[in-house]
Amino acid sequence: KVVLEELEQRSKTIFGQPPQNIQFIGTIDYTPLLEIESDPIFGKKIIGSGDVPIAALIKKLENNDWVHKGRAYLENSDGLCPFCQQELPKDMLEQIESFFDHSYMLNKKTLDDYKTSYFIQTDLLIQRIDIIIENIFSIKTHSIRIPDEELISSYHQTFVAIIKENREKISNKCKEPSLSIAFTSLKDILEKILSIIIIVNKEIEENNKIVSNYKEEWNRLINDIWHFL
Repeated sequence: KVVLEELEQRSKTIFGQPPQNIQFIGTIDYTPLLEIESDPIFGKKIIGSGDVPIAALIKKLENNDWVHKGRAYLENSDGLCPFCQQELPKDMLEQIESFFDHSYMLNKKTLDDYKTSYFIQTDLLIQRIDIIIENIFSIKTHSIRIPDEELISSYHQTFVAIIKENREKISNKCKEPSLSIAFTSLKDILEKILSIIIIVNKEIEENNKIVSNYKEEWNRLINDIWHFL
């Protein structure tokens, strides 16, 4: 059944300025980001091995990350504590090296790799969405119905704010692997942005169908108007 609102919209397109073919605004893929966010390593407290004598003290004082950062000073301290200048046990460096074992270093590298990937992918996604939103606003002069601009801008602001928050969290986790963090998921806001993209691309598709079959659509509209009257 033909409704008045549909006829009005089609009339604007067909009887107004001749419609032009419009390029699709593209889409987004954020699956890799969600995979990073869901990795259990971020909720895991990464600490060293418990199989060396010094492990109990480090864990009791909960200064795992502080000790790890101080390793570089210890290696060049000529057998003295780099902080209090007291002579250290001869096997101190060996104990600390053993505490931060292969498993610890592997987890640390995984975190660093994730951070690099997350920063790169979020940069690319921000650029992609910025371009898409710019394209959406640029076609509003055509006979294309687009969602509310304030709503789109609100989604964009929320998206950028979440990324900023998550970047800070992942940076802190890399600095202090013993921290347990939980991301604010990008899933919900990106689904909202994607829904807008789908709506606009559908509008573009309908517009381009009219462009391809302009004469046919013109005649069909006339017939539908007569039937409606």
